[in-house]
Amino acid sequence: MSSPGLLLLLLVSSSLLLSNVSTSADEIKVFEMTPEETNKHLKRVKTVVKLFRDNADKIRFALVPFLNMIPVAGSEVGAVVNLILLGVSATNKNEVLGTIVSEFKDLNIKLDNYRIEQKWDTWASSAFHKPEKKIREGWDSYITLLSALEQAKDEAERERHRKKFFDAYRVNKYESATKDLRTYLQAKGRTLISNLGDLFAEKVRCHEKDIKEFTVFINELIMKGSFLNDLYYEYENNNSSAIDAEAAKINYDAGSAMFQVHKSCIFNSMEYVKLDVTDLMNDPKDHKDRQKLAEKVRSFLSQTYNRYDWMVVAYLTKHSNRTFLKTENRHYLSNFTEVTKGEVSVVVARQMTGNYTMVKDLKTELDRCFTKSVLCSDVEKKLKGCVKVSGSYTAVHAYTDKGHASYTEPSTTKAPYIYTRKCKKIKLVKGGQIVIMIKSDEEMNKNPCDNLKCNGGKNEGTDRGECVHPEDTFVAMCECKHPYYGQQCELSLDDYKKELQKFKDELNMIYRI
Repeated sequence: MSSPGLLLLLLVSSSLLLSNVSTSADEIKVFEMTPEETNKHLKRVKTVVKLFRDNADKIRFALVPFLNMIPVAGSEVGAVVNLILLGVSATNKNEVLGTIVSEFKDLNIKLDNYRIEQKWDTWASSAFHKPEKKIREGWDSYITLLSALEQAKDEAERERHRKKFFDAYRVNKYESATKDLRTYLQAKGRTLISNLGDLFAEKVRCHEKDIKEFTVFINELIMKGSFLNDLYYEYENNNSSAIDAEAAKINYDAGSAMFQVHKSCIFNSMEYVKLDVTDLMNDPKDHKDRQKLAEKVRSFLSQTYNRYDWMVVAYLTKHSNRTFLKTENRHYLSNFTEVTKGEVSVVVARQMTGNYTMVKDLKTELDRCFTKSVLCSDVEKKLKGCVKVSGSYTAVHAYTDKGHASYTEPSTTKAPYIYTRKCKKIKLVKGGQIVIMIKSDEEMNKNPCDNLKCNGGKNEGTDRGECVHPEDTFVAMCECKHPYYGQQCELSLDDYKKELQKFKDELNMIYRI
């Protein structure tokens, strides 16, 4: 009967759009509510809209991708539906309708403002825009309908407004919009339809903030489209378990598609990082001021890929790629990803941000490792012989001249994860420097899936999903098996369908169908 959470809104509206049910409008019992009762129910309306907004924030601030569906509001839904379907006095009804209109308009403004900040040209200039346009037009018409119902003089006038809305909904074929959107999201292989999520990911270089906003955007469209369809089916007396299942499946499929897009972006993020770094090396002036280049690259990466700590070094390629006379190199780099453009190279290393309570002891072990003077060219070899620090560091940079590196923001003190020590350029010649990037407590010799339970947060039970993570990062996520979803596969599509059926039973009882 509705897709995840649309019920939340259906509860608020299905009664307002009293449909072709067996009980006529004149037979509906109208009763008076006290001011206290009215305020109580208005709070329920706002609670439903808050769930709408909170769902978007849940996606935006999640640390890992997850298959998301909007949860059914349960008792809140039923209470609001019963309130409106049973009917209230004209004064109370207008007050409730006015609240719904203002809350829904405010909801649109907030979501639209988020969208303005993003890069939607790929979407707006393509066929993908068509189902979005249908959903938005339908939703705007629905808000207009609510206002018209609020101002109507009697039930006959309200019915004329409803008929006009649903006739237009049928003629404009708004009902197919969510299905069309799902088709674009699920496109695979060589077809005439490109995969919308993949195209957008390429456009924004898989930057996580944009991917999350895009997921919110898709979620909003599916939610609104499914909600409008619910109203349409209710009005047409076209309700069935098959329609309920299809509505829920559309939402589930869209969530699954966006999960795969986000997952793919994280698993392949270093490829996009290299493209970003290449673009940042376009200014020839930066090739001369390599310290500035390193700081610019790190600043961009820290903002764009903020789940990681970054270490960046820029140098003249020819000064650090000698393999025969290694002691003539000026930079010795371990575990970095390199990007070269012209005569300049930029290397980057990353690790998950976290706590650094173990750093002090590790720095003491590193001091012991380097008790004797070490050549800058032999730092990596020396580290491999230090068993107690094995696996505790991400990257190593040793250099004999200028560092041209960025490890933290210029205005702050040295980052807690950075270890520094002197090394020798050649025997008897000092002047070199060692910089080592130490891992966070969370990443130190641990499997990121150890603390993530994909069976609904339980150690044992139904085989709901599995934990997956890229080898070069500490990001772990639950890949849920159908019909489960949620950050730890704790929710079930079957449970959601039961809630839909429960809601339908309540409607049938009210209408005595």
